[in-house]
Amino acid sequence: MKDCWLVEPEIFYPETDFNTETEIVIEVIETHHELIIHGKYRISEEAKPFIYLIDQVQKFFAPIVLICGKQRMGKSNYGLSMLDILHYVFHKTYIDPKNIGKFVYFNARLFLEEAITVEKSIIIIDEASKDLSKSEWYTMINQVISKIIETQGDLNNIYVIILPHASRLAPQHKIYIDLKIVMRRRGEAKVFFMKKDHGELSGDIRKVSRQIFWGYWKLPRPPDDLWAAYERMSTERKREIATEEMQRLHKKEKDWYCYCGTQNPAASAFCSHCGGKR
Repeated sequence: MKDCWLVEPEIFYPETDFNTETEIVIEVIETHHELIIHGKYRISEEAKPFIYLIDQVQKFFAPIVLICGKQRMGKSNYGLSMLDILHYVFHKTYIDPKNIGKFVYFNARLFLEEAITVEKSIIIIDEASKDLSKSEWYTMINQVISKIIETQGDLNNIYVIILPHASRLAPQHKIYIDLKIVMRRRGEAKVFFMKKDHGELSGDIRKVSRQIFWGYWKLPRPPDDLWAAYERMSTERKREIATEEMQRLHKKEKDWYCYCGTQNPAASAFCSHCGGKR
């Protein structure tokens, strides 16, 4: 492979507004990705993951990206930038903020329903530790997702999973990850390529999927209107998640009896009859 930079890093990521940065990214991808796919050139670090994802889709695969990192480090911000740029590459249009709900999901069931009905789309499941947690690996939704991943690759979608800790992801999903993105700071991340050994029989994730450090990846921020639409939806969905989890907690708890003999609901801390503490 030639040691040739098609675009210098400082030129590739200028301190300008989003549209200018995005146009540069797209121009690099559209102009040079065929050369890079055939291993003739090396491109700046910022474009390599895009090239890989586009190459996988062109070869009729469905790559899966994991974005993780500390809270408020810009994981969703990063995912939206990927979504907007790749959507333009595949469909020649940017994401309409009014349609953000067709690309970003906080519920695994809705995520699945979209994943089996669209082609060459980028679909994000945010706050994935809610439904895809390793503590609930046995649930039906996790079993179904594994089967969908294995059988629907011909749709050529790119799936993006966002959660704070990679270790929290259910084990059956870890082997499918193609790129792992670990946030360093807002707009910048470490990227790992996950090399698979499909012949490994042990079931040890460390032998089945081995991470290789690829480099650092900077991305411009998403457009303000797209981010604002995401924030509105995110706030609403996160409140729904909190409500659902509290309802689950109350269902698992049992009613309790006070010393006075009164039966009280599980959510109550004091007796409704005598005021006695639980």
